[in-house]
Amino acid sequence: KTPNGKSTKDLLFIPIILLWIVLIDLGYGILIKYSNTPGKVGLRRMLWPSESKMPFQSSLPRLLIFLHPKCSCSDATLSELAILMTQVGSRVDALVLFYTPVNSEASWKTTRLWSMAQSIPGVQVIEDVGGSEAARFGAVTSGQTFLYSPKGNLIFSGGITPARGHSGDNNGRSSIVSLVRNGRSDFSRTPVFGCSLATPTQKMKEPFK
Repeated sequence: KTPNGKSTKDLLFIPIILLWIVLIDLGYGILIKYSNTPGKVGLRRMLWPSESKMPFQSSLPRLLIFLHPKCSCSDATLSELAILMTQVGSRVDALVLFYTPVNSEASWKTTRLWSMAQSIPGVQVIEDVGGSEAARFGAVTSGQTFLYSPKGNLIFSGGITPARGHSGDNNGRSSIVSLVRNGRSDFSRTPVFGCSLATPTQKMKEPFK
C-alpha cells in the first residue's frame, strides 16, 4: 500500500479510467466529424444533358437521385425521399438511379435499398450501368440529388439529409418541396452526405465537360 492507504492497484486503475474516457471522447469526435463531412461534388450540368439516355419528356419538374445500392448512408436519403414524395406527390417526375458495375450479376443490385426505393409511390427505379448517367450529370456521391425544371434547367442540386446516415428536417428536402410547390426556395445547393458512387475496383467515368 501507499503512505495514504491506497493500494497500488487502485492507483493504476485511475489512469486506465482516464485513458478510457479520452478514447471514448476521441472516437465520438471522429464519428461526429465523419457524419458531418460532405461527399465530393462533381461538375453540375445546368441544362439537361443531351447525351443522357433518358430524354427529357416531362411537363413536370424531374427529380433525379443517384445512389449506390450498397451504401449504408443512403438509407437516410430514401427515408427523406419517401417523406418528400408525400409532400409533392404527382407534381414531380421522380427517378432513382442505382449505380451497378458493367457485367455485374443481377444479385449485385438487388439490395434492401433497391427494394426500399421501389416501395416509394411515384418513384421510378433505374439501373445505371457503369455509372454512365451519373457521369453525364456530374454525380459522384451516393445521395446526389438534382431537380430540373420542366424546361430542362437545373434548379437544385445537393443532398436531402442533414448528415451522413441521418434523417430529419433539412434544407435539401424543404428546398425541393418549395421549388415544386411555389417555384422558389432559399437554397439551390446543399451538401451531399454519402459514400462514393465508384466502387474500389472500378472508377466512374469523368463527368462530361
